[in-house]
Amino acid sequence: MASGFNPAQLKTADKLAVTDKDGNISSLVFPHKMQIGTTDDEYQSNLEVHGSVILGGDNSTIASKNTSIFRGGGFIYANSAALTGSLEIPESYNALIMGPYTVGEGLTLTVSSGSSLVVKGFEDF
Repeated sequence: MASGFNPAQLKTADKLAVTDKDGNISSLVFPHKMQIGTTDDEYQSNLEVHGSVILGGDNSTIASKNTSIFRGGGFIYANSAALTGSLEIPESYNALIMGPYTVGEGLTLTVSSGSSLVVKGFEDF
C-alpha cells in the first residue's frame, strides 16, 4: 500500500500528501494517471524538475516522440546490458541500444512495422 493510505483513499483521491512527524509535506502521491498540458498546441505545458527524476518498478519508462536527457551542457544515454522484460518498439519509432546486449530467455524484443533497431557496440565509436 502506498505510504500507509488505504484502498478507498487510493481509489478516490486525485492526489494525497505524505507528511513527516512535524506535519511537513515530504511528497505527493498521484495514484492515477497524471497529465501535464493537453494535446491542443495552445494548451501544452512543460514539466520542470529541479532535482532528480527517479523511476521505480521494473516497467518504468521515460518516453516521448523526442526524448533527450541533458545535464551541464552534455548528453548521456544509458541502457542496461540485458532486457529484463519483453519490449516492443512502437510503429514508426527508431531505437538505439548500446551493446553488447542480451535478451533474456523467454523474453521478446519486437520491432514493429515501420520501425528500426540499431545495436551499437562501443568499438563502433
